[in-house]
Amino acid sequence: MNSRVRHEKGSAMPHRSVLLLLAVGAFAVGTDNFVINGVLAQISSSMEVSTATAGQLITLFALVYAISAPILAVALARLPRRRVLTSAMALFVLGNALGALAPNYGTILFARILSAVAAAMYIGPAMATAAGLVPVNVRGRALALVGGGLTVATALGVPSGTLIGALGSWRWTLVLVSVVAAVAAVGIAVALPAVPEPAAVSLIQRLGIAARPAVLLGLLANTSTVAGTFCLFTYIGPLAANETPITGVGLTIVFLAWGFAAVIGNPIGGRCADRFGANRTLVAGLLVVATALSGIGLLTVITERTQWVSAALLLLAVVVLSLSSWALPPAQLHRMVGLAPAAAPIVSSLNSSATYLGLAVGGALGGLLLSVSSTSALGWLGATLQFVAIGFVAASHRRAAAPAPFPAAVPAAR
Repeated sequence: MNSRVRHEKGSAMPHRSVLLLLAVGAFAVGTDNFVINGVLAQISSSMEVSTATAGQLITLFALVYAISAPILAVALARLPRRRVLTSAMALFVLGNALGALAPNYGTILFARILSAVAAAMYIGPAMATAAGLVPVNVRGRALALVGGGLTVATALGVPSGTLIGALGSWRWTLVLVSVVAAVAAVGIAVALPAVPEPAAVSLIQRLGIAARPAVLLGLLANTSTVAGTFCLFTYIGPLAANETPITGVGLTIVFLAWGFAAVIGNPIGGRCADRFGANRTLVAGLLVVATALSGIGLLTVITERTQWVSAALLLLAVVVLSLSSWALPPAQLHRMVGLAPAAAPIVSSLNSSATYLGLAVGGALGGLLLSVSSTSALGWLGATLQFVAIGFVAASHRRAAAPAPFPAAVPAAR
């Protein structure tokens, strides 16, 4: 009775240790997602491929995740959560171990596919499991705890992996990710209790919601936003080396700045969306992102004079870019849920796929641009894509204001 009272009052959270294990898995996925950015030059040299070609490891990971996440959500909906989550982490360990041992580019490319499928298997069910483990009144805290693994990965995991790569080998970076994922797999297999399964939602139902004009335009806005940021950030290592004196261990400082700014920017975005509205927050944030990307595009002019000035300005621009970029996701999700509140879980899943599609598109466009131009052009491409995103947001807002041609009710799902 006392325990139940504490839960109702929100003073305690059940299954905290299990939630922390789920967060460890999310940390591994988040680190693996972005850590390749910091060791791109080493992989390029080791595999004897161009920087643009090495960058497609990031593009492929994101593309496979974006495509497989909704399909796997339907295919695995009836399986016990423990089996899904431990299998996902086991496959994730295998993918990263194979990548660490890869003798050639083709092998590491295949390893990234395995890792991406495993990540797509893990994140959605992990969040749904967190929601199902706790009472409704502490569900937000549980989701924040597990989702915090992704944010902490950005702040600490990626810089740590970059540092390991700079001091030793990029292969040890993937070994680190494998070890963290193995810890999560064992812990989840031992500690995760039975969790009620949510109602299944077919792929056709998911696609039907995505086809709503306002929703589709909102998803395209998210894809364009992320593509604009990551067409540059995917290649931040080569850009820093070309335009500033920042290389090797120094790049770790850039990733630390990016990560800690992300931790600050994410809650700011949520608060601004609540106070000023999601649309205003999105547009304002996109303008700041575009400004930061344009500033990075000007680095070549400054480099001709003083490289250390350009290094300081790059660091400042990265902080502004990270703050504003990570402030956008809460506002974006807030807006998307508002477009189809009865289908909030499905819209959230679609928005996640749009994010990873943006990562893939950004990496591909950045690599294509590098094949015909220099790293200095990446900032201008990124800024342009932010203005494209603003156009999609405006168009989505107009369609949302129009009478909806689809029924509002959809099957409930988690």
